[in-house]
Amino acid sequence: MNKTDCVYQGTPGEGSLRQNSHTGLFCLPSCAFFGKGISRSADRDDGRCPSTPRAFVKARPKLFYLFFKRKFVWCLSMNICVFGAASTKIDEKYVLAVEELGCEMASRGHSLVFGAGGNGLMGAAARGVRKGGGHITGVIPEFFREEQIEAIFDDCDELIYTDTMRERKAKMEELADAFIIVPGGIGTFEEFFEVLTLKQLGRHDKPIAIYNIGGFYDNMEKMVYDAMQEKFIRSNCRMLYMIFSDVDELFAYVTRSNPHGLTVHDLKDG
Repeated sequence: MNKTDCVYQGTPGEGSLRQNSHTGLFCLPSCAFFGKGISRSADRDDGRCPSTPRAFVKARPKLFYLFFKRKFVWCLSMNICVFGAASTKIDEKYVLAVEELGCEMASRGHSLVFGAGGNGLMGAAARGVRKGGGHITGVIPEFFREEQIEAIFDDCDELIYTDTMRERKAKMEELADAFIIVPGGIGTFEEFFEVLTLKQLGRHDKPIAIYNIGGFYDNMEKMVYDAMQEKFIRSNCRMLYMIFSDVDELFAYVTRSNPHGLTVHDLKDG
């Protein structure tokens, strides 16, 4: 993998375009919006992942302008929290799919917030975002490092240590503009149901998307459906999240406004 400069034509601040020399993706430089200098960006040499100027992400603009697929489009820049497995023993198909998800996330100008794990699907998401030139914020409890519970991703732009698991989840929830849940185990299930419960209770209205690789979450969805049929969960709660197998559809959902127009009394009995 080689790092190259993007080809740049014009004077900073004039709104000129930058082009990824491998992928052909054009984007307005950050200086056109923020008066900053041109930043370097890591490009893939296989052309698979368009680069994202790092200044876009570090400045956290909400909108930026891309020339993508032969047309100009406004793109929303978000901090997206990814919940997923830390295991090193899962099938490679999940790892590859989540790494591609991270790469696509960065190509669309989004930043990653995650649990700072270096292995499993947490590591895969971070590697994908890093290859795309995106910004990475990891959040992990101090005792994970002290007790060597989990490998920590060593290339975070920002690494936040917390005292407890509760603080870790709270910090990720605070930083995130949206949540993507990829396959995982007990911790991932807990994280999903916590942000879902908080949305049900009206504590946030952030998009929640499940990336259902290979039908991994089919059985969980059936469990939720059965609970709705037995009146343990109100059917309106199904409006609080969406399940996707297609990455483009997933990002279309995450980046658009999704007001459900429901109150806690529409979503919960008790």
